[in-house]
Amino acid sequence: MPGKQFSSEYQPEKNGRKKNKLKDLIKKSEFSTQDIRAIFANIVAVDTVEEIGELINDPRTNFLIKAYLKAMLKDYSKGKTDTVDKLIEYAFGKPRQIIETTNKNVNENIDYSKKSTAELKERKKQLIKQLIEDNKDIVKEITDGKEN
Repeated sequence: MPGKQFSSEYQPEKNGRKKNKLKDLIKKSEFSTQDIRAIFANIVAVDTVEEIGELINDPRTNFLIKAYLKAMLKDYSKGKTDTVDKLIEYAFGKPRQIIETTNKNVNENIDYSKKSTAELKERKKQLIKQLIEDNKDIVKEITDGKEN
């Protein structure tokens, strides 16, 4: 019922996140994760809508593959690429995303993944020191005027 508040007595029939059907199908199949990635890469490489139709109608085509091919056709008819995008991400991984910032304390040329724990701790101290320096008036208010 719309407008009714959830309580211990009133709970939705289906609670929680939906199960990932793809993961269930992969677990039940004889395919490894590498096999699935290779299959998805080949699905994405299908050239024509006719070729997709042939694969769907071929009785030798695996159910999982047919399901993705049908989803691709449905997306294609709506002018969308959602299924293909998911297949590409699964087969090849998500593309690297670059986050731009205007923060003057961030140096975009530093690769922190290659730094040692000691270097990261030192950088953390530097950033905290800079943050405190840049916000002296706020720090003074918080510490009730006590200087460190």
